[in-house]
Amino acid sequence: MNPHRKKLIIWTFLIVSIGALVTWDMTTANKMSVVQGVFCPESEINAISSATTKVAVITSDDQELPNPTSTTDAEISYEQIKEMLKRALALQGGTHWLIFTR
Repeated sequence: MNPHRKKLIIWTFLIVSIGALVTWDMTTANKMSVVQGVFCPESEINAISSATTKVAVITSDDQELPNPTSTTDAEISYEQIKEMLKRALALQGGTHWLIFTR
């Protein structure tokens, strides 16, 4: 067999193989399985939209906190931060509407 023809056959085989693999990848990319459970694409969560999004900002001197402290105090304890987080979540409506099962 001619060396030039052999090289042509090898290159043709490689190009066809790579093309077939790319085609296969493109056709199966949208068929990936999604694990069922709590997680789902954001587009499937109807509760989240710009109209219903709420943000709550709590400072450490909020009078509704059990132990309010000055905003200039550099020593805020873990428990105070935890209470601030709970208060912020309560003000924005909690997270019970976001956690769901199918």
